[in-house]
Amino acid sequence: MSGTRIKAVPAKYFAFGPYRAEQVGPKWWGVMNVNGFNCLTFPDKPGAVITDEVHAKQIADEWNARTEPFEYPPSTYVPPKTQQWTEEQMSAYIRNQRYNFKTKRFENGNT
Repeated sequence: MSGTRIKAVPAKYFAFGPYRAEQVGPKWWGVMNVNGFNCLTFPDKPGAVITDEVHAKQIADEWNARTEPFEYPPSTYVPPKTQQWTEEQMSAYIRNQRYNFKTKRFENGNT
């Protein structure tokens, strides 16, 4: 990462070397793990998983030469707050569901 000045890390649960640069389109390249999965990610650019040939090869070489584990930014996901239903509430909900053949969906029987 220091040589290319590109902050790239393998996808968190797919960081299994050795890594290799591989073409994934007419002019785009990815970095594949040992299983052939494009694990290239950029923490600064969420969703970006491809780069050009020169950078992909540099990234793969740097990852293969690396001895320390990769550092990942902390997750910003906050699970939604939910309320658990009692058995009586769930039973009432299930008993009130009716299938609407016109809309092809289940609907609440009370409406």
